[in-house]
Amino acid sequence: MPRRSLKLILAIERAAEARRIVARQQQLIAGLKATGRPTLDAELYLKAYIEALKPLEAFELKLRDEHRAKWRKPKKGHSLI
Repeated sequence: MPRRSLKLILAIERAAEARRIVARQQQLIAGLKATGRPTLDAELYLKAYIEALKPLEAFELKLRDEHRAKWRKPKKGHSLI
């Protein structure tokens, strides 16, 4: 298996941490709703977290695709060009 670049590893870790933050915020909102407390502020923060997550995920996907393309071997009789 090919080694992952440091850039890809960091992108994976940062996107994963952002996903954990989104999940925790969703749990917080569920807890607030369960106790009948207001959720507006928490929902606004969640929206901001989700918006911040999108470019992280896009960058991670781009790096993963580049990594796969770099290590993909052409089939016999085929070329990548």
